[in-house]
Amino acid sequence: MRAVWLSCMVAMLILALLQPFGIDHLDAAQRIPYILITSVVCVLITMFSKWLVAAFLKPHCETLRDYYFSLTYVFLVNIPLLTIGFSSVTCWWLDLPFSWELMAGFLGGVVIISFFVFLGAALQLKSNLLKLELENVKAINALLEERQAAIEQQQDEVQEPEASAEEVCRLGGQSCHVSLEVNPKDIVYVESMANYANICYMHQGEICHQTLRMTLKSAKESLSDADYMVQCHRAFLVNLNFVVQLLRQDTGYSLQLFGLEQQIPVSRVNVAVMKGKLQQK
Repeated sequence: MRAVWLSCMVAMLILALLQPFGIDHLDAAQRIPYILITSVVCVLITMFSKWLVAAFLKPHCETLRDYYFSLTYVFLVNIPLLTIGFSSVTCWWLDLPFSWELMAGFLGGVVIISFFVFLGAALQLKSNLLKLELENVKAINALLEERQAAIEQQQDEVQEPEASAEEVCRLGGQSCHVSLEVNPKDIVYVESMANYANICYMHQGEICHQTLRMTLKSAKESLSDADYMVQCHRAFLVNLNFVVQLLRQDTGYSLQLFGLEQQIPVSRVNVAVMKGKLQQK
């Protein structure tokens, strides 16, 4: 409801300041009611255009570019509908016959106004998305801090026993006898490299790497019981227990891990998945 009122106020402000469609030729008694009516019509048509785009085009919005495309679709649908709406209201208000010439004149004004409104909406959209992303990153980093504090507390209270046979996971390569037996808790991340997987793990306090001929899907299935192993990217599985913080950069998201200079990329979709994992008790 707040967005509807705001849209109505913006529409009234634009019509009052620019006074397109011959509003400036109306007398004072007609001008204010006409602006109010056309503003309401503008908001209703815009809401209808958004519904049409969402219902029939079903835009898939993940990146800022996707949101821009969705906004463009709304304006492409909205412009002809607004032209018809403004023409109809004007003909009804001034008791004029409807004509294509009148509608063509309205179309030019609608296109010009819509162009500037689109620029403002795009800038506002970018600002809002950036604000939401930063808030999301802050919330995830707070969850990561809580997780690390809980892990440190557990390590101080209870000395972890030596890994038993049940805790050891065997990651086997395909078409060869090379395999790796490791405690899943010691795996830092798994990186997919075509038909191979780079297993990064801790061994006696040092970072080690083992390349196996296996897919990321196979590695994920082998580590399915380790709920702290999360797919953060199409090419990466990461151990949440080794994540220091989530970083938001111009190129996207990335993870900073303990003891590693390399940053692990995170896709936008998997940010929500990772947050859900961190929120689980």
